[in-house]
Amino acid sequence: MRRIFLIPCFLLLLTSCSNNSTSIPEKDPPTVQNTPVPPVDTPAAKPVSTPQKSVTAWQGVQEITDASFTQKVLSNPGLTIVDFNAVWCGPCKKLKPIFAKAAEKFSGKASFASIDTDASPTVSMLYKVESIPLLLFFKEGKIVNRITGLPDAAEFDAAVEKALQ
Repeated sequence: MRRIFLIPCFLLLLTSCSNNSTSIPEKDPPTVQNTPVPPVDTPAAKPVSTPQKSVTAWQGVQEITDASFTQKVLSNPGLTIVDFNAVWCGPCKKLKPIFAKAAEKFSGKASFASIDTDASPTVSMLYKVESIPLLLFFKEGKIVNRITGLPDAAEFDAAVEKALQ
């Protein structure tokens, strides 16, 4: 019984929507007068200088990009630990102080670098970064260890010490 009633209602609604566009009278578009705009006496805008990113962004950790990855990581004969992260990632933010403390603790023994996966997608795809934070340990350009997720400070320090041996 309902179907019999709903089908004609649907058809009526459908036809009224299609006919509705012709029943509305069109208005003439408003006319715009061509009046000259008086000049505004304002001083010339000074160019705004944008601050450049620091290479040592936070306590001994270098920020690297797709362009600098080969030079800073793969060409380094020693141990380089790379933190793959993103600005929006909560666990990545929690990892920063742990990473910075380790960079301070192992200064001179290992290099620490950070790469934003959103800003540097080529390296992220090359190393199949599927989850962040991701820590890759490079020695002589080859991966020797990988930590996915947020390690605690003791776990991270132990991994660095093991990679240094």
